[in-house]
Amino acid sequence: MIVTTLVIVLLVLLTIAVTVLFAMMGELANRTSDGASGSVGSGPAVPLEEARAGERAVGLPSAFRPGAGVVVVFSTSCRACGLLAPQAPEFFRDYPVHLIGVLVTTGDAASGHDFVAKHGLAALPVQVDPQGRTSKQVLGISSSPAAVAVNDAGVIVSAVAFTSYSSLTPWFDSVFGPAVEPVRQGEHA
Repeated sequence: MIVTTLVIVLLVLLTIAVTVLFAMMGELANRTSDGASGSVGSGPAVPLEEARAGERAVGLPSAFRPGAGVVVVFSTSCRACGLLAPQAPEFFRDYPVHLIGVLVTTGDAASGHDFVAKHGLAALPVQVDPQGRTSKQVLGISSSPAAVAVNDAGVIVSAVAFTSYSSLTPWFDSVFGPAVEPVRQGEHA
């Protein structure tokens, strides 16, 4: 009888704790995300020390574009990725940095393909990356959203985690040199 009562009390306390935790996470998400602007924070891009900087990016998907540029890594389990991914096609169309491709890390291929379709990434060179094998083995990246700079020789130069596309522009300038202003649709360069 005492054991049963104790178990019930513990279950009630656990339920309350989980409810409070989810409420706190929801409040934090409301304070830090702004899906309309393609931003989930206002901080700078953060260097990812785990990246294989200085190593050749051998093993990138064949669908990716050649040349110096950026590989973006999103994850199907990442809330920030879900907010940032829909703005990727427009950002990389307008900003003068070459997009090599987008890796979508996922637990299973079906979820990855759903993410690509839901967030309008199909027009980009994109590869679903089950269990994040390519992002981990080729790029050394286990975080998302992330951007990885690759030079003309196919060598990884730098990698960052980011919370907004505006946080990427200073990083782009530091890696690729100062860029011209983005060209918006309807404007002439």
